[in-house]
Amino acid sequence: MTPFVEMTALIDAGVIEPWDDYIPQDVLDDIIPSIRAECTVDGKLYSWPFLLDVIGMGWNSEMTEKAGIATIPTTWPEYLEASKLIQSSGAALYGCTFDSHGWRSLVPYTHSMSPDVYTPEGLFDFTSEPAIAGLKLMKEMMALSHPDILLEGATDGGVNGTPDEVAFAARKVAYYTKYFNAPLRMAANWPDPTKLMMGGLPKFENGSGSTVFWTTGSCLFKYGKNKDKAAEYIKSLTYDMQIWQDSIAGTAVAHPGQLPPYQSIYAGWEASRPDWLPDFVGLITGQLPKARAITNHAFGLSQFQIAKPEWEKYLTGQEPDPMIAMQGAWDIVQAEIAKTKA
Repeated sequence: MTPFVEMTALIDAGVIEPWDDYIPQDVLDDIIPSIRAECTVDGKLYSWPFLLDVIGMGWNSEMTEKAGIATIPTTWPEYLEASKLIQSSGAALYGCTFDSHGWRSLVPYTHSMSPDVYTPEGLFDFTSEPAIAGLKLMKEMMALSHPDILLEGATDGGVNGTPDEVAFAARKVAYYTKYFNAPLRMAANWPDPTKLMMGGLPKFENGSGSTVFWTTGSCLFKYGKNKDKAAEYIKSLTYDMQIWQDSIAGTAVAHPGQLPPYQSIYAGWEASRPDWLPDFVGLITGQLPKARAITNHAFGLSQFQIAKPEWEKYLTGQEPDPMIAMQGAWDIVQAEIAKTKA
């Protein structure tokens, strides 16, 4: 379960219950505070977090070296200029790419200006100034990207096997913004995966420099059995060091790149660093103090699926005014919510 995706609906339906009566207090206190807050509703932990995703930036250093780019973009103007140089130098066919699903692009770009874009009810405000800036940025990136960037993915209902992943894996594009495990997984297909470099998400000038994170974890079914045993199992699984080594360092068959949710694990690695631990771990966890989770709401995920055709009218040129496109996005979400209350 990912909190912003399913958690509120499952709570409202009476399907799940909090973990608090079953999770050991020391484990509860060990969860990274921002992650614990993401998984908590009314003071109760409804998701026992396992896997961590943070949106950041990856790039193919073979291409940036060929283009003569020696600096890491930290602002969006720098990112766009570097992407243009990639193309003009012939270092790669395309400068940059992104995943067109809103929670993977529009929202983190918006957060990089300001994460304070949620209504009191917990909905994303498509008409806010940061959201408009995020949409305009996407259009600027599209001019430097592959023509199929807005198409749905090939698997899992369109959300995976997306065009951005295909382009980055095929070394057709230099710069990439998505959760960090995406460039890690795609670079595993390169002749030399060590050419992958990663950094924090760029920001708008004078922006907050925030980004988006979410976790995927386990929920507890209210009418299930053996709940104490379930808690024992999840504790054992999520503290299993071999799982984390295989995820972070990779194996011969996969490089998931997922990170643990516990403070004590990172403290242990800092006190005695394993020889297999790559530098990107500190980079990713270093984003958490600035990152913000998408606010939990029954329409937490679906608001972006519903609104996507409307904001894409601006990206495709069908609507020249981004504010009109985003007002359409807001209105169609409100209309769908109203249907559930009729």
